[in-house]
This record gives sequence, C-alpha cells and structure tokens, in this order.
Amino acid sequence: MPFKNSDSEKPALRVLLVDDDVDFVDSMSGILEIEGYRVETAHSADEASAGLKGFDPEVALVDIRLGQENGLELVSRLQKEKPALTCVVVTAYADVDTAIQALKAGAYDYLRKPFEARELFAVLRRCADRIRLVAGKEASERAQKESEARFRVAFDTSPDAILLAYPGGSIIEVNAGFERMTGYRSSEVVGHNSMELGLWKNPAIRKEMQEHLEKFGQANNLEAEFRLSDGQIRYGLVSARIVQLGGERVGLYVVRDIHDLKQKERAILESEERFRSLVAHIPGAVFRCRLDPEFTMDYISSPIGDISGYTPIDFVQNKIRSFASVIHPDDRELVFNTASEAISRKSDFSVEFRIIHADGSTRWVYQKGQGSFDADGQLKCIDGVIFDTTESTRALQELAQSEDRIKELYQEYNTVLEGIPDAIMLIDSGLKIVWGNHGASRHLGIDQDEIAGKSCADVWKCHATNCASCLQEAFQYGKPVETVQKTADGRTCGVKFFPIKDRSGQVENVVQIISDLTEKMRLREQASRSAHLAALGELAAGVAHEINNPTGMILVEMPLLKDAVNDLLPLLEKFEPELAREKIAGLSYEKFRQEVPAVIDEIEEGAQRIKQIVEDLKEFSAPSSDENNSIDLNEVVKKAVNLVRNPLKQATDHFSEQYADDHLFFPGNTHRIEQVIINLLLNACQALPDRSKGIKVATAFGQDKKSVKVTVSDEGAGIAPELLKQITDPFFTTRRKVGGTGLGLSVSSRIIDEHKGTISFDSEPGSGTEVTVELPIVRSGSGDE
Repeated sequence: MPFKNSDSEKPALRVLLVDDDVDFVDSMSGILEIEGYRVETAHSADEASAGLKGFDPEVALVDIRLGQENGLELVSRLQKEKPALTCVVVTAYADVDTAIQALKAGAYDYLRKPFEARELFAVLRRCADRIRLVAGKEASERAQKESEARFRVAFDTSPDAILLAYPGGSIIEVNAGFERMTGYRSSEVVGHNSMELGLWKNPAIRKEMQEHLEKFGQANNLEAEFRLSDGQIRYGLVSARIVQLGGERVGLYVVRDIHDLKQKERAILESEERFRSLVAHIPGAVFRCRLDPEFTMDYISSPIGDISGYTPIDFVQNKIRSFASVIHPDDRELVFNTASEAISRKSDFSVEFRIIHADGSTRWVYQKGQGSFDADGQLKCIDGVIFDTTESTRALQELAQSEDRIKELYQEYNTVLEGIPDAIMLIDSGLKIVWGNHGASRHLGIDQDEIAGKSCADVWKCHATNCASCLQEAFQYGKPVETVQKTADGRTCGVKFFPIKDRSGQVENVVQIISDLTEKMRLREQASRSAHLAALGELAAGVAHEINNPTGMILVEMPLLKDAVNDLLPLLEKFEPELAREKIAGLSYEKFRQEVPAVIDEIEEGAQRIKQIVEDLKEFSAPSSDENNSIDLNEVVKKAVNLVRNPLKQATDHFSEQYADDHLFFPGNTHRIEQVIINLLLNACQALPDRSKGIKVATAFGQDKKSVKVTVSDEGAGIAPELLKQITDPFFTTRRKVGGTGLGLSVSSRIIDEHKGTISFDSEPGSGTEVTVELPIVRSGSGDE
C-alpha cells in the first residue's frame, strides 16, 4: 500500500510525510508516532494528493526533491487543494534562495537534512501554534460578533430606561424604554446632559450618584424624582456602571419606573434578555441552592460580591467556602429551620438574618426563597434572591413602602425566576435563526448548537407561508407582532416578535419570544462537566520507559557478547583452513572475522544513541505546568542556551554568558520562560550581519533585589526608533520575506505579562539591541530557597 496510517485514535497533530527515501520516511514516521503525532506517508506527488484527501493532514513535511518531481511545485499544489494546510519543506540542499522559494511557494517553514529530532519537534510545535492561533482568532471574532448582537438585543428590548453617557454627562444613546418613560425622543437628548434637560428634580442626588460612580465604578438602588417632558414628576430607582465602549470609559445608566414596576415585571417574564438585564442591575443576588447544612450553591449571581465581599465562584459547589460559613453563627439555625419548615409545607419563605462580610463587618440581608419540586414531589433545589438590607433600609424608608409592598416586590422577583423557560431566538432577514437561548433548546427539543441556521418553519414544523402573518410582518412593518401558535404535541404557545432596527431604521433582525401558556417549563438540572485530557508528556514518558528496558538489556549484554567474540576468534584461527570453505551466517570466514566485531560495536553505539534519544525525549516531552513554581533564572537561561547552542555557533564566534553568583528564584513556569529566552537568543542570531559580531546573555538581581532579570544583547544592525514601538505587536516583522511571522516577540511579551514582569528594548541603528526581561522575585516564605 502507498500509505501507512498511524494510530488514528491519538489526539495529536496529523502529519503527512512526503519523501521518496523509504528508509528516511519509515524512520521519521516512527519518531513522530512515538511523540504522539498521527502520521501518513507518501513517496510521490500523486500519493501525497491522495493522502491529502483521505487523511486530511494539518501539516505536510515535503522533501524538495521527489525523484524526478519538484517538491516546491507539490507544496503549491497541496496549498491550492487545501489552503489551511501548513507545509514544511525538508531538503538536504537548502540555501537562502531555496528557503525563499519554499516560502514563496506557500511553505510555512523548512528543515535542512540532516536534522535532529528536537529541530523537527520545534518546527512542528511552531506549526501547531500557528494552527491554534488562526483557529483562536476566528473563534474570537465569532464570539465578539455574537456578544455585540446580544448586547444590542438587551439594550433595545429592555423595559427600563437605559442611556449611555460620557463622564462629562453628554448623552451618547438612549433606548426605547427611555423614550417611553420620559417622553423625550432620542434626537432631543443625544448630545445633551441630564441637567440641561432638567431631568433631575433634586440635582444633589445626581451629584451623590456621580461621586459614588467615580469612586466605586458603580452605583445601585438610588431613589430619585425625575421630571418628564410634560413636566410630570415620577419616582425611579437608578443603577449605574462604568463600562468600556469602543475603548472609552462611559457610564451605563438604568432607571426603573417604580410606578409601573409590576407591569414591567410581567414584561420581563416574556423575555430572558430582559430577565438578564434585571438580574444584572437589581441590588439582589439571585441563587439556586440545596437544602443542606452548608446551603450548597449551584448558582449565585454576581451581586453577592457587593453583599458579602466574596465572588460567586467562592460559593458555587463550596469551592472555597460554603454560604453557611458567612451566616452569623447565632442565625444559622434560624435560617435552616425557616427554610426546612417552608419546604415541608411546599410554600415560599422569607427570612432576615446577619452575615459576616469579608471585611469583618456584620451586615443584614433579606432572603426570599421557594422550593422547586419534581413530578414525584421531591425537592430538587431552592430558588431565591438575597438582598442587602443594610444599605437598602434607608432607601426603602424614603420610598415609604409598606412591608406588604416589599414582600410583593420580592415575590415579583421570584416570579421572574419562574419565567426562565421562555424561549428567545434571534432571526435574520432570511428567516433563519441566528441564535437561540437555553429556553429555546428546551422548548423546541433541539440541541442549542443545532438551532443556528434553522428556519422558523423548521422549528415550528409548519409551512413557510404561515410566517407571512407574523414573522414577515415584523420585518415588513417594523412593529411588534403577537400571535398564538399550536405545537406539534398540542401545546399552546404565545409567540411575540420584536423588530431590531439598525441606525438607518431598517429592520435587520427580529427577536422571537415563545411562552408556554399550557404549563410551566421545568428547569433542567445543571449538567456537570467532565473532561479528560490526554497529556502528551505522560504518553511520551511511558513510551520512553518501554524503550529504556530493552535498550538497557542491550547495553548490559553487549560487553559479554563482545568479549565472547573476541575470545572465540583466536580459537577459530586454528581451524582457518577448514573454515575457509565454510559459510558463517551467510558470510565467508574471512568476511565474518572482519565484520562481526564492527557490527557488535555498531550495535553498542546504536544502543547508546537510543538511550540518549530517550533521555532527550523524556526531557523535551515533560509537560509544563500551568502553576507557577519557584524556579532559578540561572538554570532556566542555561537550559535555553543549551537548546540553541547550534544556532549560536552558526551565527557568531563571540558568544558569552554571565550568570549571577546567587540563585535567582522567582515564581514562574520553566517551559514558558525558556520559550521567551530561546526566542530572544534566536532573534539575536538573526540580527547579526556576520560571525565577527557578538551576542551576550547575563543574569542579575533587579533594583533592591525585588526582582531578577536577564539581558540578551547583540551587536547586530539595531532597530529604527519608529519601529521599536511596534516590535511586540502581533504579526509585525521586518523579516517577512525570509519567513518571519511577527509572533515571537508578541507571544514572549504576553508570557512575561502573565508572570507580572516587564520586557524592555534598548536599540540604536548600527549599534545593536539589548533586551531586558525583569520578573518579580520570590518573597520570603513563598518558595524553596
């Protein structure tokens, strides 16, 4: 067969190896498979094309000469057939011109024969990094578009008045809720501030809110009186946040009309997006927990951070602390008994108790909750909301609301939680679904990942002509449409369509909200995630262990065999006349006597090489830890220098190393910092015009021994001042014609940022470049000395 398939189950890079040298292909295939790569081999251009279709490789290693065929032409051919393929040219005849031709043909990199395994693996790792970078960039762009669409849906459909304003107060944009509440049109307020419009009856409250917003980045639950366009005075609750919009700090303000709160709450039940907006801006923390002594939280929203001083992740599944641990010891029994008694009666409950804030202070909170039960009447969980009554008591008193009104408001919040099963979908002008929420997945019985791309008729299992009176009407007239639909299983659903317009007033999308009017949807229990990732380092270590055993046996037994042959040969010489006519292992006696000792030496030498290769394999395949450990910068730099010793020897006759006398411990990831040092050393090699110029690497303590640093300097051409500020930008390079990608310094800069360090460049054209990496030092007690 022309192709040899490796284990298709290995979760590794798929590599197509193209070379007319069968022995070389078999050797390289074995090395790559040991490393965990999936390998397909080909010995001609036609076999390579066939492998491209059947194997679908991610990387192709192509010999520049394939018998009478041209490897560079094959690279161009493969790139046309599969543009996403990363090609690496392998050749024994490489020079600068050949390398340039290869890169022009579409190759990502090239290797010169003979090469060491570490060089091959380094190239493949760069290929993998490139593939992941391209995939990550595409995913990021998709996520950004989805995020913008969701924000626009939330902004345009929110029942509350929402406005965006610059820090100086000038209004950028308002939503339809603002127009409904105040009576002002958008065109009347954009470019003005609220004081010019006379919206605030009491400007002192606005000043208080702005001061709180500037100091803390947010302001919650501020009661104020507002003057509408017709002069009427209405009460509202204001919440505000400082957000980033287009790289600028702007204020996001949400005003809730208290007079219409009940009506607005009912509208929120019809929209999950409105529910999310409510949860994000109400002063309470929505939660789902279990009825156990720890009140184990399955979910709790972000306002718990303001209430307790701890993040939501602290409480979820008791990861860092249980919610019971922050309840005042004297109140824990009260809270548990109140909830337990209400659950036993299958009724809701409310309880006011104290919690211990992260800063040590005691705060009062009010908790409203209700049990959720399955069909058998067994408790699944408790859903509820927690409010910080320490700060809200004064606001509630100023609102002059009775205790019954407060409880009614909390009940309305709880009703919002029961509205989660509503389905919300975003539909484009082609009547195709762009996005659907979890409620849509549950309501329609379609996996959420499969909703996008389906038509409205598909999910409703109706004829497309039925859409003329509802969905198409929303697109055509730009007005909300409401209808009632029957599902295939006989359920009656209320369906509402809300048009989303662009800046020109054209309808570009429609939000479809489906509410089950027959019965409430049951909330699904949150599915636990499990992921089992295979570590390539562990695989390589296991393979190395298996190879070491037979190799060790060879190395142990070979001296005995060698001594036996050496002792046997003199004895055989006594019978040389008789043996001259005999064959030993198919060889004449004379040839046997000459070659067998040499063969034994070659076997022993090969076993030594295998042992060294295995040791290198174990070293290079050792997986890097995401955790920061206390490591010595001197050792990291020495190891990086050893890894690039050959490129350094080829680039300069004047390479020097200077290491600090003391250990330079710092918290970091060895392999990540090695990657940075290797990149800086290789850049220095590439900067030298000839071998007479030098490279120096030095380590030392930083100022006041609060940091450690490594400096890599070269006597190369230097960097122009106008380019110096751009060298860490992704894809910026001055060596693109010779294969530079512009990612090395960008990745290095990011790694140093992850380690809370700095990387600086000092360069003058014609005088070389000095790069300094400085990292925070290990403090006393933070690591091993």
